[in-house]
Amino acid sequence: MAPPSPVRQFFGWRTLLGLAVAGVVIYIFLTEFDVGAAWIALSQVRWGYLVAALVIYYLSVPLRGGRWGVLLRSAGYDLPVGRLCLYYVMAWFLNAILPSRLGDLYRAYLPKREYDVPLAASVGVLFSEKVLDLAITAGLVLVSGSFYWTRLTGVAEISYLYWALGAIGVLVVAFVALVRLLPLLVVRLGGKWQTRLSLFHGGLFRDRRRLPAVFAQTVLIWGSEAIRLYLVCLALSVPVNLLIALFISQAALLLMAIPLSPAGLGIVELLMLKAFSFLDIEASLAGAVTIADRLISHWTLIAIGAIVFVAGSRLIGRRSTAAGQMT
Repeated sequence: MAPPSPVRQFFGWRTLLGLAVAGVVIYIFLTEFDVGAAWIALSQVRWGYLVAALVIYYLSVPLRGGRWGVLLRSAGYDLPVGRLCLYYVMAWFLNAILPSRLGDLYRAYLPKREYDVPLAASVGVLFSEKVLDLAITAGLVLVSGSFYWTRLTGVAEISYLYWALGAIGVLVVAFVALVRLLPLLVVRLGGKWQTRLSLFHGGLFRDRRRLPAVFAQTVLIWGSEAIRLYLVCLALSVPVNLLIALFISQAALLLMAIPLSPAGLGIVELLMLKAFSFLDIEASLAGAVTIADRLISHWTLIAIGAIVFVAGSRLIGRRSTAAGQMT
């Protein structure tokens, strides 16, 4: 089974609706501060810190691919890490331009196309990865935010964060229930559903020996998000510490998981602006930091990801064609 065509999905009603939502929220975002003053701040950026932030962002790709490889090996599938990094960037790009996290579905499909990993097992692996990501991100938000959470309670957009934290709690409970109860359901079913659910359960991560390594990799991945934002703040001489950068970056990640717009476009910007502003940072400077950070974490991803997606699709297509001819 092939995933939905990215081109067709881009021109579908869900994407258009998501972009419309993003457009409205971005308009609100731009009315919340003096854009001219923010532009002046951006023109005085210290480029060394900004380049370092960009490098840190893309250095996380090998970490992401390596962790995915560990999760796949736990499920019995050993794939090259370099290939997994390619898949990750391709899917990352799709998530940046399409709503509903459709890039994740595409990432589940790519190992099947090239290495014949069953789709149900691949989905199980990615579901485990997503639960782990969200659980650790939520933990980092709660720990880092505990020092000044009360200062953000007046932010209307913080309600989105509360909903995200609640949804993560439900997701973690559902994951534990699936690991424990799904085998009981499988034995009662027959036919294709039994096979698919068995493969899905086989992809769920439950290898306690590998848990410390996966946990450490996940903390490094999301810690790099905080370091990137901290470097952007240094580039614009914004007086924040690493703990504040950790809280705001992790809160932004939680909002990206809400499939209202591509990669939380608009919603993330507005929350970041409000969070910085409520920390007594001038609104125009908060806007400048938000714009600079999202240029790295969203817009460069679209530019670089588009090139990687086109090149990767051709490479995968040639390999699949060659494999078909050999068989």
